[in-house]
Amino acid sequence: MMSNGLPLPVREGTWLVYKRTLTTPRRPGAASKDIQTYFEALGYTQTHTTPTLIFERGSWLKSLYSPSPASQKMRVLVDVLSSNDNETLVEVRLHVHTWGSFSFGTDHDFRAAELEGLHLMVAYGYLDVARSQYAADRAKWFSVAVALAGITILSGVLAGLVLILMGMIL
Repeated sequence: MMSNGLPLPVREGTWLVYKRTLTTPRRPGAASKDIQTYFEALGYTQTHTTPTLIFERGSWLKSLYSPSPASQKMRVLVDVLSSNDNETLVEVRLHVHTWGSFSFGTDHDFRAAELEGLHLMVAYGYLDVARSQYAADRAKWFSVAVALAGITILSGVLAGLVLILMGMIL
């Protein structure tokens, strides 16, 4: 379990898979419509409707160079099931393509924010995309800071090697 309450993802090849089950007192049809509204507001495109709702966003190429986790290739599979307890079960599987990229804690926080936003939408009908956008911006700037730190360290090491080699030559 991660600090944000989201279970650790399972690795399936180059994909990280987050799984979460949500419950709501709302009918399956209303829950499905809210799920569609939520993911479209986040920039996902619905690619399949029955029996599993499938939404996709990003591309595998952007996963290689973009510091924002919102640009990564993501696929969300959602099953909306009726329950005997007058509740609707919503099973969500969030697949994140990670080939050629690193996932930091802020990236996991972003995914947790998207799933928490889905929970708010399904349970209460409250559309909150600001939480996801804030988490994406935070993760993007953290990735940029890590990249700049890496470039600075690498530049320092290369400059040191050049000075050592020049000292040997002179």
